[in-house]
Amino acid sequence: MREFDLIVVGGGTGRDIALAAEAHGLRTALVERGPLGGTCHNRGCMPTKMLIHSSDVAMEVRGGARFGVHTHIDRIDFPSIV
Repeated sequence: MREFDLIVVGGGTGRDIALAAEAHGLRTALVERGPLGGTCHNRGCMPTKMLIHSSDVAMEVRGGARFGVHTHIDRIDFPSIV
C-alpha cells in the first residue's frame, strides 16, 4: 500500500490544493470519482460561460448595422458550441 502525506478528495479546486502541497514536498494523492476539473469545468461555470459568450457574439453580429457592418447569420451550430 502506498503512503501519502495528504489525500485530497475532489478534483475541482482540490486540484489546486494537491498541486500546492506537492510543490511543498508533500506526497499527495488526488481522488476524484469523475473527470478531473469538477463541476465548474465540466458541467457548471465554464460551459455556461461558453454558451453566454457564443450568444454575445451572435448579438453583436446581429447588431452590426448600427456600426455600418451589414451582415446576417445563416445558422447557429449549437452542437459545435457545446
